[in-house]
Amino acid sequence: MNSSAELAIDKLRQLGIEYDSLSHEAAFTMAACLPIERALGAPVVKNLLLTTRNRDRVILFLTDDKPFVTGAFSRAAGTSRLSFAPDDMMLALMGASPGSLSPLGLMFDEAGRVRVLIDEALREQPRWAMHPCDNTQTLALDQASLLQVFLPATGHPYEWISV
Repeated sequence: MNSSAELAIDKLRQLGIEYDSLSHEAAFTMAACLPIERALGAPVVKNLLLTTRNRDRVILFLTDDKPFVTGAFSRAAGTSRLSFAPDDMMLALMGASPGSLSPLGLMFDEAGRVRVLIDEALREQPRWAMHPCDNTQTLALDQASLLQVFLPATGHPYEWISV
């Protein structure tokens, strides 16, 4: 487990957030996460880090496994066309590399640069699964714990969005 993951798990413990944990082979795709979802009994959330061309806006988008269309999302988010953030930006802001991105990485964005948008499709899911900034482990926790305890502790508000 990498140090970002250890710090994220420590943060959950400090906040009193309970979670179930599963260690596994590195899971780089949503397809690789299907057996993990079944084992944990919670959907693995797809996390996308997006930015504008001049990198002045950064968005973490949490969604389900539906196809992602950048133009439609940009319109729904009310921003100019977005693209995927480069690996170095993901590491600097979120403490994660591609395939390991997680809302738990928001604890590393101390300047509050990242705007959090969550797909309405996830609203009815009471538990979400996510990597703790390391794709060889997945944690399942209550949606309410993430949204009402973890995000406020990191200083990140969130918005629901229909795409």
